[in-house]
Amino acid sequence: MKPVQTMIAAAITIFSLNASAVITPPVDVPTDGSWIQFDFDQAGSALYDLSTQSNSFSFNLSQPGVLRAVDLGFSGDQFTIFANGASLGLTSTPVAQSVDQQFDAPIAWNNARWSKGSWNLAAGTYTITGIATLSPYDGGYGAMSVVAVPEPESWAMLLAGLGMVGAIARRRLNRHA
Repeated sequence: MKPVQTMIAAAITIFSLNASAVITPPVDVPTDGSWIQFDFDQAGSALYDLSTQSNSFSFNLSQPGVLRAVDLGFSGDQFTIFANGASLGLTSTPVAQSVDQQFDAPIAWNNARWSKGSWNLAAGTYTITGIATLSPYDGGYGAMSVVAVPEPESWAMLLAGLGMVGAIARRRLNRHA
C-alpha cells in the first residue's frame, strides 16, 4: 500500500472511532411516574437529555403504561413524539405563548398554556424520541413521565380483596351488635 493510501485509511479509521465515541446510549426513564427533563434547540430539532446529549429515552414496561410529555420553560412549544420510530402524535396546541417560566412539570401539566400529550402503551420495550415541532422562542425545555398502569385483572383482584375485607368487617359488626 502506498503511504498516501495508508494515511487516508488511518485517518478514516480514526474518524470512525471518534464518531462512535460521540454516540451515547439512551437515557433510562423510570416507570414510576417521576418526570425527567429534556431540552431542544429550536423548531425541527431533536429532544435530548442535556447531561448526556442522548436524543433517545428508553424503558421497559412489564404491564401497560402511559407516556406523558409536557412543555416547560416558556409556553408555546409543541412536540412530535415517537415510540420505536413510529409517531405517537403531537402534543396539544398551546393556548398561549408566554415568557412566564414554569419548570415544575406537574404544574405545567395542569395548565393549558403549556403543550402536553398522553399516550397509552402496551407492555414492552420502548425507545422514545421526539422533535420540537413549534418553538416560538427558539429552544426550551420539556419533561416526560412514564407510569405503569395495572391491568384490569389486577384491579379486579384488588376490588375482590376489598370486598372480602368489607364482608368480614360487616360480619364482625353484626356479631357484636
